[in-house]
Amino acid sequence: FFNRNIVKKQELVKRIKGFHYIFLEGKKIVIPVEDLKITTAQRPKISILKGTIGNRGRVQGVARVIKTKEELKEIKKGEILVIDTVSPDHVKYLHEVSGIVTNAGGILSHAVLIARELNIPCIVGTKNATLVLKTGHIVDLGAIKGIIQIIK
Repeated sequence: FFNRNIVKKQELVKRIKGFHYIFLEGKKIVIPVEDLKITTAQRPKISILKGTIGNRGRVQGVARVIKTKEELKEIKKGEILVIDTVSPDHVKYLHEVSGIVTNAGGILSHAVLIARELNIPCIVGTKNATLVLKTGHIVDLGAIKGIIQIIK
C-alpha cells in the first residue's frame, strides 16, 4: 500500500479484522492485528517478597495496596500499607497502619523514619510489592528477616 505494491488477497483478509501502522527508522510497516499480540504486565506468581528491614518487628494483616494519593484515604486501622514510596504528605494517613512495605527506598527513607516513630514493622526496597500484592491479601510482614509472605 505505502510503496505502491499490490497487496495479496490473504493479507487483505487479515487486515479486515484490524491492523497497526508502525513507523520504524523511516519505514512504514503494516501489521495485521492478529499478528501483533500486545499483552499487559501480569501480576507475577510470587508468594514471598524480600526487601531491606526498615524497622524490626512482625505482623500479620490485610494488605492495602496504594497507587494514588487519593487511595490513602481508604486505609483502615490495622492494615499493612503497600506503596511505591512514602512521602512526608502521606504521614497523616499512616497512624492507623500496622506495617509498611514499599517498592523503593532505603534505611533513611521516609517510610523507615515513620515506621520507627510509630514503632511498626517496615520493609523497603522490595522493587515490586505493589505488583505482586493486592488489596485484601493476608500477609505476614516479617521485618526480622526482611521477608513478606502471602498467607491467603
